Amino acid sequence: MDRNEMAERIVAELNLRLNVPGLNEEQEAFAIRTVVFQVLPFLDDDVLELMADTSNGLNAVEIVRMSSMLSVVVNRYVNIPYVPEAYEGHVIQQILEQALRFAAEGLSLMEVGA
Repeated sequence: MDRNEMAERIVAELNLRLNVPGLNEEQEAFAIRTVVFQVLPFLDDDVLELMADTSNGLNAVEIVRMSSMLSVVVNRYVNIPYVPEAYEGHVIQQILEQALRFAAEGLSLMEVGA
């Protein structure tokens, strides 16, 4: 699976799990897609492989540690339109944390949207 396919599957899963107040489903999908495609270049191939096949999963401590660490790095390079800088890091961390929780549940991106 290439990075774009993986990104689309992440978008599909996050769109099912997240509800962004004030946005309809189409706007919500667009917002999630925008952030995912901005965040994805900063994720190592190892993290993406883990999300693609999570037979070993992640534990809660690893999820918090990884999402916290990644969000600091990603926030240096990602600007989310219309989101104040004070909230941007939190938004990025929440998206990363949700994606990692998905991985921890032992689900495979190969199954999402297929």
